[in-house]
Amino acid sequence: RNSALAKKIATLQLRLAPLVPLPAGPPHPAFPKTLMAFHLLTEDELDSIAHYYHQSTPSQWTHHYPATMNWDKDFLAKPQGNAEDLDSGASYADMSDKERIRIKRRKVGKFIGLVGMETPAEEIAARIQLSLDRAVERS
Repeated sequence: RNSALAKKIATLQLRLAPLVPLPAGPPHPAFPKTLMAFHLLTEDELDSIAHYYHQSTPSQWTHHYPATMNWDKDFLAKPQGNAEDLDSGASYADMSDKERIRIKRRKVGKFIGLVGMETPAEEIAARIQLSLDRAVERS
């Protein structure tokens, strides 16, 4: 029997405490019940969770949670349309789908209290560059 595998399976079976939305209501229907379910969330579910908890669509409740997601809708937007649209600066064109989903998963994980969800320096640099590019375009 592989003890490392057994330990990993036990970790993935850890139950997560549900987060209720403000001002009231049930947890999001896709809120993960286990750590494994968290890792299996789809991009649409991650987007929906961010919206449900007032993080991608700011409201009076956004900053009343123990943490915020700092959800940048432009930076995390799914690419739409053709290659010309991607070059317009509307989204971070160099980001792969996998990378975008990884960032969203990390933001949701940090929001619900999981450890090890710190923002990497590369992501911070990419967001700063995108902000600078947008400012240059507007000027």
